[in-house]
Amino acid sequence: MLKRAYISPFIIPLLCIAGIAINLSAYLPGFMSPDSFEQYRQSLTHQYNDWHPPAMALLWSLFNMLYEGPQLMLCFQLSILWLACFFLCSAISNRIWQSILFLLFGISPLLQNFAGYIIKDVQMAFSWLLAIAILFYFFAKAKRLTFTAATITLCLLVYGALLRPNALTGYIPLVILWSWFVFDTRSFRVKSAVVFSVIFCTYAIQKSLPVLLHAEKQYAENKLFLHDLSGIYKSTRTNVFPPVLFKGNVLDTAYLRAKYHPATFDDVWWNTDGKILLPDTNAATTAAIRDAWSSAIRQYPLVYMRNRYDGFLYYLRIKERSDFYCNYYTYMYPDPNEYRLTPRYENPFYKFYHAMFVAQKGMFYMKAWFWFVLNFLMLAILPVIKHKRLRHFYALLILSGVLYKLPDFFIYQSDVDYRYFYWNTIVCCLCLLLLVFNKALKLRD
Repeated sequence: MLKRAYISPFIIPLLCIAGIAINLSAYLPGFMSPDSFEQYRQSLTHQYNDWHPPAMALLWSLFNMLYEGPQLMLCFQLSILWLACFFLCSAISNRIWQSILFLLFGISPLLQNFAGYIIKDVQMAFSWLLAIAILFYFFAKAKRLTFTAATITLCLLVYGALLRPNALTGYIPLVILWSWFVFDTRSFRVKSAVVFSVIFCTYAIQKSLPVLLHAEKQYAENKLFLHDLSGIYKSTRTNVFPPVLFKGNVLDTAYLRAKYHPATFDDVWWNTDGKILLPDTNAATTAAIRDAWSSAIRQYPLVYMRNRYDGFLYYLRIKERSDFYCNYYTYMYPDPNEYRLTPRYENPFYKFYHAMFVAQKGMFYMKAWFWFVLNFLMLAILPVIKHKRLRHFYALLILSGVLYKLPDFFIYQSDVDYRYFYWNTIVCCLCLLLLVFNKALKLRD
């Protein structure tokens, strides 16, 4: 009995270490897309641009000082994931629920489908996941959050918010949740002031970091403006583009009309026909495009909203224009690449995960619409949760997923990539776990 009691505290950390080791064996040196390679290039050259927030590339550059390559970034990413598993498992004492939770982290495609993919969406989701797991651990154990834990969770939340330009909406409920733990006994006015200050400082860092790192302005927002302008032009046959775009006969409006699709502008922007759709982009050109965009929306609001609505249905995969849908990523593209990086495709752990993802690729729970809809439906469960503090925890998590995704109606990216819904998937899974833990923990108000 004494021997069992001595071994017991080490079971969870040993299992989590085993989980990291298996993941590393399957995913080394890390899966990378063109976006991943671009951020890796920036981390090596320290030449940043505004297509990606520079926070991840900056962290990557620090890892490169120890070992040049994606390996340390992958270790960091997987460590965050399995530390979250450790804190959630440690929050409950029931061995059955611990086993179920460990399997969820270890073999569920809902978490593992992007675990080895080095991309900002994954790091944002994992950073926020670990912060929530630490907060839940203290909540379940009825312990007061320590200064160290408060600092670490805030850093994780801030780092996640800096990784995507549209992350702030989903970040707000998480800051409220954090302040609720750190300033539990303080007044509502104090908590509100803290929340406002943290959000304001995070926004200031998000805006100032590219300036401090001298990130090149390439005016990525023009892709959004041109997408909307092209949709209005195709529907109304009215030339809504600013005159500056016609200098040098660069803008081919017939090509835009033929190639436009409400689902995405990527096929036009990065077309295979050698078309260049903009003159040299600068602040003046972007200002003219933005003015034309706002003017066109005011003139044709119904057309704009119809295009946005139609495109959002494709974004959710309620409507489909092709069978291709990236709901897992276990590749390195391009391969071969200039950095001579290649994943270990012959590894048995890789084969296991890859086969699992392929087998479940077409399932309804591997679709964007499922998690988007579930996020809203789970709001209806709130009145059922009797434990007041757990209800608040649950509500703020669900709101994080809802608020993170709603603005995408106006700025959706592409209809072929599930990673944009990765945080929503994790939020719903966490909230379902909270409902289960409510019974397992027998919490008291």
